[in-house]
Order: sequence, then structure tokens, then C-alpha cells
Amino acid sequence: MDFQIQRGQPIKWAQAPSTRAPRDSPYAALGDTLKAYRDAAKRLLETKYPELRELAPPHLQGRCSCLAIVCEDGLVLRWDDDTETPKVRIATASITPSEDRLEVWAPRLSERYVWCPPDASSFRLPDDGPHIQFLKIGPGAPPQVVTDVAFGIVVNRSEAPAPSDAAGRPLPMASLMLDVEIVLHMEVFDADKEPKPGSGQEALVRQRFRLPVGWSAFEIYPKFEATAWKPEGAAAAAEIDLLGIAARHNLRERAFHAVDSRAAARREYWRLLDEFRGLLTGDEAPVQAFLAANPALLSPAHLKAWPKLPLGGRVTDFVLREAAAEYVLVELEAPTRHLFRKDGQQHQDLTHAVDQITDWLRYLEDNLSTVQRELGLVGISANPKTIIVIGRSSGLSDADRRKLTTAQNLHPKLQILTYDDVLAAAEATVANLLGPRLFSGTSAEVYYIWDKETLVPPA
Repeated sequence: MDFQIQRGQPIKWAQAPSTRAPRDSPYAALGDTLKAYRDAAKRLLETKYPELRELAPPHLQGRCSCLAIVCEDGLVLRWDDDTETPKVRIATASITPSEDRLEVWAPRLSERYVWCPPDASSFRLPDDGPHIQFLKIGPGAPPQVVTDVAFGIVVNRSEAPAPSDAAGRPLPMASLMLDVEIVLHMEVFDADKEPKPGSGQEALVRQRFRLPVGWSAFEIYPKFEATAWKPEGAAAAAEIDLLGIAARHNLRERAFHAVDSRAAARREYWRLLDEFRGLLTGDEAPVQAFLAANPALLSPAHLKAWPKLPLGGRVTDFVLREAAAEYVLVELEAPTRHLFRKDGQQHQDLTHAVDQITDWLRYLEDNLSTVQRELGLVGISANPKTIIVIGRSSGLSDADRRKLTTAQNLHPKLQILTYDDVLAAAEATVANLLGPRLFSGTSAEVYYIWDKETLVPPA
């Protein structure tokens, strides 16, 4: 069997070997069991457990070929993505006795990520293997390496599971997927204060990443015994593994939720704010549609929202009802609109928005009881709060900001905001209620430790 291993790539075969061992071969049951296991898992995900598909690794979805290397002291399985013609191939290492060991084939097939030494207690990862670096990153300075450590998975043979006849195969000594998770315990300090260990806000940072390897799953089993591999029990083994994956996932998520029950809500709100930020470079319609679906960005304490209510000859973008029956009329202009001209005078875009507000208020004064009765705005006054959202903060000078402050002092119930103001206020609300955002542009998840007395670190 001639094949080539290249880092980060599925195995390349020089020729297509037979996919079935002779029926009198001691390895026939091994091949049949692996194929039956893969096919059973795929069938279970399609019929009995479709809700587990997102959690199941590719080899349990039937999308992988398997290479099994039978060594003198154990068995190594490597599963590679293969959506066209998934195969099971079996080879022995006995042709080269000096290499007929797990300690040779585990790192070779895993691209030096998995090690299976005879004695794990004295084994040290090689310096020329994979490494993980932690960098210190700050504004105006190049990244600085804080920690550089060798990375690998070391299999402890002394903790090998006892033989079991309960399933259609032996229990593996190690079963690994290419998705890895690192959890860091850290403290967060106020940037304006000198950091003192123990005085900051503690948190767990959870970072998932994918190993840069060509395999999708990697398994190591004890010494091969033909009678331990039973094709008729493969379906039961596949079901146990699928349920085990789901159980481990649920237990781990529950443990993190116990650390910080606000994490999921915080993550969802930051996602929404990122989506909102991405809309601010475009037209008005998508922004209006987004705010219609998420009016809490304009008023976190609102109780009800009405889009597009007619007030006389003009239509509001929103009417919001806040606590204590306070109403807010909202006029939205596009993020590309302007508040002031280059000469410092008020731009016609802002003038148009103010005129809209003025017409609404005049109509309310003249038709208050009609509005309360026909539009359902019970308790609205003739002079409710009003908000104009227009333009971006980058187009405002300090003098422009002072003019806005003066205008709002003259009209206390009128608030003129840029879209950046809305975004900043929403970010501050989320940070105050659910916890600040530590990282942006990464998949890292933060779990603040609010109560150290009840902390149970996720396993």
C-alpha cells in the first residue's frame, strides 16, 4: 500500500488498493466493522438523530475514508474527508519490525500532533513539532510573543480502557477530532488604573480552532484482537458515540452557562451590533428595516413600537412607547445624509428632518384626541419626546457638536443623534447590563466569573 502524507492535506494514494480484505484474513472483521460503523452513524443522523448533525464530526456523517494501521502493540485509525467514494483501507506495519509500534505511527499519521510513547510520564513534546504562541497586541506597537509552547496530544497507555463486549468494537485509548478548544483564565483591568492581580474582573476565555491537518478524526486502539471487532455490533457502537458526543457537548455548555448565564445574550447582542455597524455604509432602507426588527437600539426601555404611523400628511418612521406612558417620535434619515455644510451652517438634510418633526407636533396639537383614539396611542401628549437619527459622527467637527448641544438645550424634548451615537449608546447598554466586550473580530467567547464561590471550572 503506497501513500503519501503531506501536512494539512488528505492522504494521497499512489494507486487504488483493494477495499476488502480476503474473507479468511484476520483483518476482514476489522474492515467490515469500520464500514458498518460509518454507514450506521450516517443512517442514524439521517433518520433517528437529525438534530445531532451539526455536532457530529465528518466521519460519523459518512463523509470520510479510513486508513487503519495495525501495529504490534495497537491500532491507529486516520479518517480523511472523502465525499466521493469513502473507503476503508487496512495495512500492517510488520514489514518493518523496527517501526511496528504505536509510538512511530501515531505521530506519523497525525502529522506530529498525536504521540503515543511507551511511558507518557517521562515523555516531552519535541521542540520541532507544532507550537502555540500567545501574543501581546497593543495600539501602535508590533505584536510581542508572551508565551511559546509546544503543542500536542500525548496518549497515556497506562489509562487504556478495559476490554468490553458491550459494543461492536474495543474502546479506544484516544479519539480526537480536528476541532480543538482552549480555555484561559484571565483578569480584566480598567485601562486607567494600575493592574493589581486579584483586583480585576475574572473571566474565562474560550477559543476554538481547527488543527491545520489533513485528517478529520484520529483514533488509537489497544493491541488488535480480531474477535473484538464485530460488524453486527457496529450500529450500537455508532449510536453510543453519537449520544456521547451530544451528552459531552450539553454538559460542557451547561458548565459554561453556570459560570456566566449572560454570555449567550451578550454574544447575540454583540452580533446584532456588528450587523448594524455593517449597514451604516449603505442606504437608508436596510437600516430602517433593521431598526424595525430591533427597536431596542433606539430605546432599550421601550414597551411597544409602531412603524410607519401617519400623523397628518407625513408618516413617522417609528413611534415608541416607553415606561410611564412616555412616547417617542422617531425620524430616520440615511447614514449618508449631512447635518452641517462645510461653512458650518445647518444642512438642508437636517432642516428637512426638523421640519418633519415640527409637522408631526403641529398635527398632534390640533388632533390629539383623534390620534389617541384612532392610532391607539393612549396617553400620548401634544409634546412628546422626538429623535432624529441622521448621518455619521465622522462628519462632525467640535463646533458642529456644540451647535447640536445648543439646539437640544433650546428644545429639551428633541434629540439629534448620528448613527454612531445610536451604536455607541447600544454598546454601552449591553456592556453595562451583560458585561463588556473584550475581543472583536474573533470567535473567542468570554464568560465573566460573577460568583467565584459557585465556580465549577468546565471539564
